[in-house]
Amino acid sequence: MKILFLCNSYPTRANPFNQLFIKKMVDEMKRQGGKVKVGFNVVFYFWGNANKVKNPLATVIKYFFYVFSHIPFLLRNLKNTDVLFPQGILLSTLLAVWVKRFTGLPVVAYVHGGDLNRNLKGKGMGNRLIRYSLDRSDWVIANSQDIYKKVKQVSANPNVRIISPGVDLSVMKPLDGLDELKKQYAVSDDKVVFLCAGNAIPRKGMDVMLDAVLSLEESIQQKIQVILLTDGPLKRNYQSFVESNGLSEVIHIRSKVPPDVLNIYNNLADVFVFPSREEPLGLVGLEAMAGNALVVGTAVGGIKEFVIPGQTGFLFEKDNVKELANLIRHLSQNLSEYDSYYPRIREMVEQHSLSSSAEKLMALFSQLATKKVKA
Repeated sequence: MKILFLCNSYPTRANPFNQLFIKKMVDEMKRQGGKVKVGFNVVFYFWGNANKVKNPLATVIKYFFYVFSHIPFLLRNLKNTDVLFPQGILLSTLLAVWVKRFTGLPVVAYVHGGDLNRNLKGKGMGNRLIRYSLDRSDWVIANSQDIYKKVKQVSANPNVRIISPGVDLSVMKPLDGLDELKKQYAVSDDKVVFLCAGNAIPRKGMDVMLDAVLSLEESIQQKIQVILLTDGPLKRNYQSFVESNGLSEVIHIRSKVPPDVLNIYNNLADVFVFPSREEPLGLVGLEAMAGNALVVGTAVGGIKEFVIPGQTGFLFEKDNVKELANLIRHLSQNLSEYDSYYPRIREMVEQHSLSSSAEKLMALFSQLATKKVKA
C-alpha cells in the first residue's frame, strides 16, 4: 500500500525536533509494511524555526516554498498511490482535497489541533477553508476527544474518529541503572525532581511553572530540583528570571533533547509538570508517563483525557500559579503516597501506543484502497 504524507514542517538537520511525532508515525507504518512517501516544506532544510517566525514576509516565504515543494513531490509520487494522508488542515488537507478532485484518491485528514484551535471561532477565511477541507475529506482523524468535538463543531463530515499519534514504546520506557544516569545528567538523588519539556513559547506556560516555584517558601525550594528542557524565543527570558530571583540552585534550564535522552529524563524525574495554556493532546505527557513519572497538568484540551485525578496524576486550572505551587509543595512532601497510581498509568500509556495507532490507520487505509479499486 502506497501512502503519501503531506505536511508543512518535518524533522531536518536544521531542526531535528520539528513535528517529530509525524516522523515516528512514518517509520512505524514502514515497519508495518506500508510504502510511505513524505512531502514537506523544503524551507525547513535551511530555516529550522520557520514556524516560530510570525510576520507577513515570513508567511509569504513559507507559502511559496510549500507550493514549490509539494507540486513536484506530487508529480513524482502520485502514480500508484492509494491514500493521501495530510497532516493538519491548513495547508495540507486543503491541497489534498484539491488533488482528490483530479485523481479521485481518498483523503484521510489528520487534525493535530493547532490550526483548528486558531481558526475555530468566527467566520473568517481560515474557518471557511477548514470547513471546506474537512467536509471533502473521506475521513477525518482527531488526535484527542477535545479535537474530535471541535471538528464536529466546524464540519458536517460524518466520518470522524479518534486515533492518538501514539507513544513509541520502543524508546519511551522504564530504564534500569538510574543511579549512574543521575550522575551523568546532573540530576539530584536526594531531592524531588520536577521536569518540564517543551518549546519556550507562551502557549506552553513555562512562566507559570517559574512563578509557582518562586512563590514557594525556601524550605520547600531546598527539597526540589526543577529541570526545564526548552528552546525558543522565550528561553532567555526564563534564564533571566531564574538568575534575577536567585533560583539558579533550584531551577536548571537546559536545551531540548532527542527522544532517547528525553526518556532518560522522564525516568529520572519524579514528577512531570505540564503547565500549557492550550494543548490539543499533549503527547509529551504520555511519554513522561511511559518513563514512570507522575504528571501534573493543566486542565485543558487533551491533557485531562489521560491525566485523571485519583488515578494517573493531578490537574490544576490554567494560569493558576497558587494551585500549581500547592501541588508542588504537596508532592515534595508526600510523593510516596501515590505509588498505587503506576499500574493505571501503564495501562493509559499502552492505550496510546504508536504501534496500535499505526495499525488502526493502516486498516482504515486498506478499506479505502479496496473501495477505490472496486470503483
